[in-house]
Amino acid sequence: MNNQRFPLTRLPSPCSQNVLRIMTPAELLKLSLISKKAKDAVVSRNLKIREIEVFIGNEIEVILNFGHFSSITDFKFHMTHERGAPKRVQKPSYITFCEDSRYLVSKKFAWRNEKFEMKDWINHLKTIFNKKEMSIAFSQNAYQFDFNSIREHFKNPTCLRVHHTGNFEFNKKVFEYFLPMRHLSLDTEVFENRRVPNHILIQNLDRFTIMATRNEGNEDEIMRRIQHQVVPREQNERRIFRRACNGWEPCRGEGMDLYRFDGIKGTICILNLDQEVYFFFFVWYDHCIG
Repeated sequence: MNNQRFPLTRLPSPCSQNVLRIMTPAELLKLSLISKKAKDAVVSRNLKIREIEVFIGNEIEVILNFGHFSSITDFKFHMTHERGAPKRVQKPSYITFCEDSRYLVSKKFAWRNEKFEMKDWINHLKTIFNKKEMSIAFSQNAYQFDFNSIREHFKNPTCLRVHHTGNFEFNKKVFEYFLPMRHLSLDTEVFENRRVPNHILIQNLDRFTIMATRNEGNEDEIMRRIQHQVVPREQNERRIFRRACNGWEPCRGEGMDLYRFDGIKGTICILNLDQEVYFFFFVWYDHCIG
């Protein structure tokens, strides 16, 4: 006797929720694209993503960070561009993403929705994965995109990450338009003299990360003129920082505490990794204390 199959959206609510709970993020994403009723069912699952980041380089991708094994990778927007002209952010012809498994070979899916503008796709991901904020990152060759079209489609991100795009003038436009920002991460290569300008250093940030090469990042030279208190690694790594766009984050390595004129505490963590040095600056507002 063949077992009858019941559509998920017709099952009693407790039964449908049990099914939704065992579905992977990739399966939920595919389900949400079928119909409005299916999308509403996925939203009711209340799966909360840690971060949605728009990544602009040669192409435009979305990085979906669930804080664990994701199963959704290589989420890309495919657009048609005119040869010889700056690429414009426009309505995607279709999107592709891969469904990864710990045990099976990765599968690639393509989906075409002629009604969806770029912002519609972003809003769809925010809705089904219960996330209001969005991050944006710029990397190599992002300068090939028309900046005005980027401004038009990606507004009000909470976090900004900037690597050298290949064009210093484009890098400058990114900072001019998107700052101020609650969380900022940058590479010193984005500036012609590799020095972070004062108008960026004085931004009122919750979290600030600078990546430099070893010969640029001498910890003793940086901290010797700043009054601070050293926090041992064991004690520092027990502290949790709540990020606006990406859940929470533990401090790493030894910490150096310092205080602003109004008593707000900040912590600098300096990590040496291979040929690079990372500077993390956390500001402990009440809403940032984990």
